[in-house]
Amino acid sequence: MSTSIDSSLTEAQMTAEDQVPKIELLTWTNDEYDGVIVEMDKPMDSATFLSILRASISHWKQLVVSHSGSS
Repeated sequence: MSTSIDSSLTEAQMTAEDQVPKIELLTWTNDEYDGVIVEMDKPMDSATFLSILRASISHWKQLVVSHSGSS
């Protein structure tokens, strides 16, 4: 019995970056009150917006924590 070997990368050979799904974030800029201004670049349905908004808020919270610890 012969065994075929798949030439594609196995999960163990993939880098950590390859295994992390790319998450879309809302386009934003900082405002003068330590908040953000969200810029809507394209129309989207409410379910998509909610998902991207949650990911964006999580990202912004991580930025605040990392900046507050570096002072």
